Amino acid sequence: METFDEERFPECHQPFDGKGLFELIRINKAPGPFIWDIEELISEVEKYHGGPVIDIPIVKYGASNFGIYMQLTDSAREVVARLSRSDAEYSLQQQVSDIHFEAAVNGLLLGSQVPVSKILYSRLPQPRARNSVLGRGLIVFEKNDGDNDTVWGRFDTKQLLNCVAEVRANLFKIKLSEQFLASCLTKRLHEIHGVDLTDTPDTLPRQFCMNLFTEKVKAVVKLAPIDSHQKRTIMLILLSAIPHILPPDTDGHLYRLVLEHRDFKMDNLLITRCPEYGEPEVTALFDWEQGCVLPAILSDPSFITPNLSEKGGSPARLGSWDDLDLLFTGVSSDNTVFTRLYGETGDAKRLRLGKYYLDALFRYSPEYADVMATGEDARHFWSELEECLNEDNDGINVGDILEGLAVWARDRAEYLGD
Repeated sequence: METFDEERFPECHQPFDGKGLFELIRINKAPGPFIWDIEELISEVEKYHGGPVIDIPIVKYGASNFGIYMQLTDSAREVVARLSRSDAEYSLQQQVSDIHFEAAVNGLLLGSQVPVSKILYSRLPQPRARNSVLGRGLIVFEKNDGDNDTVWGRFDTKQLLNCVAEVRANLFKIKLSEQFLASCLTKRLHEIHGVDLTDTPDTLPRQFCMNLFTEKVKAVVKLAPIDSHQKRTIMLILLSAIPHILPPDTDGHLYRLVLEHRDFKMDNLLITRCPEYGEPEVTALFDWEQGCVLPAILSDPSFITPNLSEKGGSPARLGSWDDLDLLFTGVSSDNTVFTRLYGETGDAKRLRLGKYYLDALFRYSPEYADVMATGEDARHFWSELEECLNEDNDGINVGDILEGLAVWARDRAEYLGD
């Protein structure tokens, strides 16, 4: 979650940096008007806790939820109330799904090598409680030690990337229980990727992946704004290419089902200094609202950092699918190599750090390296289909994307089929 920003928080119409809310409430100067009543939220948390909330150090926000940090009477205990940013009237089904998935992930990972904050209390939104806290889904977490606001400049960058890479590798290694798969697999594929599957986790792994690609193609082409003849032609080409672009799996690694966070970034981690060694360590990975389960071959190893430019700019993605070819080579992560290739640019720094991050990630999980070294065609195919459904890409021509993908798929199928 990110620090409060008035311009991106329309529920509040006066200056507010996310700090000191409790004191503002006490003197009757709470920022507002809020669509929801902050005191109503405090009362709900106090009722669960059995004692008063004595402070709200900071309020943050994510894409779908607020994070309200609350200090309880026990000065050693702090909780985070995650409250939906929208009423059930507009997003009931999504809120219910996200809360159920968050609870399932919490149960799976609690006590594992992937640290999470324990859920203390949760409830679903009440559909008829409009403009009320009760109309928004709520989860209260125990807050682990650490923060994410200042860690990028406070710790050595390589030590920081190393500890993040270890957590990402451990997530890739997590064995998913039958109960978790039964409750989350097909439901999240439908909600996150728009795919309807009736397969069970018992389906042979490669066959499951083939079925996943098949249904994805059908869903994307069906929605494409192109004529029926084009749809039939493109669908035939894409479906016939699937068996060719999914490689055989001799080791049983490529199609193993893995848990994907899908928003693995600094804002969604808590990091503190290890008291024993003085190095950074991750104490929690949170905000699983984009999470789902996918075959390992479609796993995304990337990590999103704060911007790498001293002059500001957008966050940087390290170790993305697009960079894997370069980063898998024997190129050193030494700065001079990437500077020679890209000059004194942000790309040089991003690729150098991305190389270091992936090297650490694949040391912690050699299996991850083996999977990412294979299946480039499958990941390209999948990412192009995902691009067609990307609501953030205004003005994209889905027809052009699908036509280009069909040409590529036909050529790759012919090449791989020889």
